[in-house]
Amino acid sequence: MHALFLAGLIVPFILALAITIMSGMEMKAFVVEVRVMRTAEDLARFKRLAARSMYGALAQIVLVLIPWGVYIVGLSRQALLQSEMTIIFVLSIVTILVNLLLKKDEEAARGLPVEDPELKAERDKVVKTWMHKALPDWR
Repeated sequence: MHALFLAGLIVPFILALAITIMSGMEMKAFVVEVRVMRTAEDLARFKRLAARSMYGALAQIVLVLIPWGVYIVGLSRQALLQSEMTIIFVLSIVTILVNLLLKKDEEAARGLPVEDPELKAERDKVVKTWMHKALPDWR
């Protein structure tokens, strides 16, 4: 039983880190491949990238909260020790640090130059939504 609760503390963080790393790799690839947004296809690809990032961020929030619920239930059933809260803190810090390290790729994607003024206006709308809303609503 103890191993199952420990897995409940660790696995959600592994999934959250996987989301972060995959998103960071996708951002980096987009920036390398596009460099300058010139076409509607570049913008459409940017929108898909932003949407996946937004959904991934929401999934990460849920995933990072799951271990706290597992911890409370594990404590109440005496399947976990109070000191095992350290696992949550350490993995939370690791997750935050990885997110911060990969933030530069997201910023680079949001700041890509755009040649066409109409595309730039649409890109700016997507960026504003990306930064200030939970869900993409530019469709």
